[in-house]
Amino acid sequence: MRENCSPIVRMDGIRLKIGPEGLAPQTYDLAGVAPGASVSFEYPLDTSLRPDTYEIVADLDAKAVESFHCQETFPVRIV
Repeated sequence: MRENCSPIVRMDGIRLKIGPEGLAPQTYDLAGVAPGASVSFEYPLDTSLRPDTYEIVADLDAKAVESFHCQETFPVRIV
């Protein structure tokens, strides 16, 4: 997954939680992000899950001039 925040101010204190809906997420603490910068990370999906479609939830919190929160959900199918 590649997340492009495109903030207009530097964002610090970034915490990203990502994982299949209903299961414990993995947490990533990310360094400050400059305006317009992209953030890349690797998330190892547990392929031992039974074949099905899973909703992956990415929940991002950051501190800038004011707090910022974003949540995205997208499907991943394991066959």
